[in-house]
Amino acid sequence: MSQTALLRAVQALDWRRKKSVHAAERDAERVRALRAAFLEAVQSEDSTCFKFVDPAPT
Repeated sequence: MSQTALLRAVQALDWRRKKSVHAAERDAERVRALRAAFLEAVQSEDSTCFKFVDPAPT
């Protein structure tokens, strides 16, 4: 199927693209303060103690 045909189908179905690349909430002052507090708390931790689990089945 051609790109033009796909574009017409998307328009006919009234499907829309996302208007923004990221959530606007991420730039809120409260969220920035929480992120800064989290980063400050994590920096004092010993990173060798962290364990990461891969949820993908093997």
